[in-house]
Amino acid sequence: MIENVIFDFDGTIVDSFNEVIRLVNSLSEKYGFKKISQIQIAKMRNQGIEEAIKTLGVNIFKLPFLLLEVRSLYKDSIKNLKPFKGIGELLKKLKEKGLFLEIVTTNSEENTTEFLEKNDMNVFNFIKGDVSFFGKDTILIGEMKVHDLRPEETIYIGDEIRDVEAAKSAGVKVISVTWGYNSKKILESYSPDFIAQKPQQLLKFLEKEFDRQDLF
Repeated sequence: MIENVIFDFDGTIVDSFNEVIRLVNSLSEKYGFKKISQIQIAKMRNQGIEEAIKTLGVNIFKLPFLLLEVRSLYKDSIKNLKPFKGIGELLKKLKEKGLFLEIVTTNSEENTTEFLEKNDMNVFNFIKGDVSFFGKDTILIGEMKVHDLRPEETIYIGDEIRDVEAAKSAGVKVISVTWGYNSKKILESYSPDFIAQKPQQLLKFLEKEFDRQDLF
C-alpha cells in the first residue's frame, strides 16, 4: 500500500513552462545561444535533457550558471504563475489522509515554498530543492533513507522522462503527467506505471494504489 507520494514541481504542480522559456530566452545573448523558437520547443518536448541541451545550444560549462540565474529571476515570476487545475485539491486530500508528501525539484526551496504558500498549497512534509538535472535517482534514494520511507510504499510523480528513469532506478513506482514538459509520446516509450493526461486521472489511479476505498 502506498504511504508516501513524492512530487516534481515545475511542470507537475506549477504551470511554469512558458515562463521558464521566456527567462531562458532573456539570457540567450549573455550566454551565447540563440533564443528558443516554437519549432525548437516542439522538438525539445520529445527529447531527454541531454538532447534538449544540445538543441538549446548552450555551452555545457555555462549551463550551471545559466540555471542559477534562471532560478534567481524565477522568484520575480512567482506572482504570475498558477498551479495546474485540480492539483491543489488533490494535494489537500492526500494531506488530510495523513500521507507523507514531499517535493524533489531542480528549482530552489525558496521559490517552491513561496509559490506553495501564495497558492495555499503548502501541505508538504518536506521540500528538497536545488537538485541537479542529473542524478535524481540518487536524491530519491537519499530522501527515502533520511525520512525512513520504504520504496514499495512510495510513488513518484513527474512530467519528464528523467523522472521515470530516476524513479525506476530508485525502485519506486512512477506516474508521468502529460501537462508539463515532455510529450505523451516520449513518456510512453519509457513505460511509467501510469500516464495521467489530467489531474483527475491521478485521483483514480492513486485511489487504487492506496487501497483505501475511503481516500477520496
